[in-house]
Amino acid sequence: NEDIESDDFQIYFFAMGGVMEAAAEVWLKIAKTKLQEKLRLLEDNNHHDTATRQKLLEDIAILQKDHDAKISTLEESKKFNQNPQIFARKAVMLLEAVRKNMGPVDLQYAGEKKIRSLNKSENGLGTKILNWFHKEIIRWSKPLGIVDKAGNVLCGTSIGVDMDHLQSHDAAMMTKRDCRTVFIQVAQQSRLRSIFIKNKIERMASELIPKAMKQSTFSDDDWEDRPEWWNSESNA
Repeated sequence: NEDIESDDFQIYFFAMGGVMEAAAEVWLKIAKTKLQEKLRLLEDNNHHDTATRQKLLEDIAILQKDHDAKISTLEESKKFNQNPQIFARKAVMLLEAVRKNMGPVDLQYAGEKKIRSLNKSENGLGTKILNWFHKEIIRWSKPLGIVDKAGNVLCGTSIGVDMDHLQSHDAAMMTKRDCRTVFIQVAQQSRLRSIFIKNKIERMASELIPKAMKQSTFSDDDWEDRPEWWNSESNA
């Protein structure tokens, strides 16, 4: 939409829906190949002893279940591709579900030691970015119509309390720590994307990157394989 400013950075669910459907087709093809290989083994080797045959049957049952799940995934991805708005709603509601289950975010920046501590927390991302991303989710949710009367973002996952999803009993439970790790990763990429879309390359090179270097020094930020030019005297 040409009327939308670049700093309103859109997530293009039209394109993402196509990618998801293409990926689901590949996943189904892989699952089908694995199942067919085991079925051929069973058919071509009827002379197997009882234990070997039983193991094959068990493997086939697992692969059949996985194959059926991949069919369901492809069907769902096709619906998302045909209706990107539903896809967007599902994605944002899932992000909100992850956020709600990750626990509180400390925003009490008071004192130099506390600032350094918070800036190094959340896998080195700091808590301010998590708070920023929470506000972004709220901003996204309003035009998608996924807020309640009080303005709170609705959350949801494919597998609910009714356990009526095909993979309900196969799903892994995400702990608070798991949710926090996922949310941190998505928040980081979303924040980087917003910065790069809002700013021209010239400003990134002359202003923002040097500023990031100074802030990195203040917070004692260090990481493995950090480039030699980062915080070097020539860039100070």
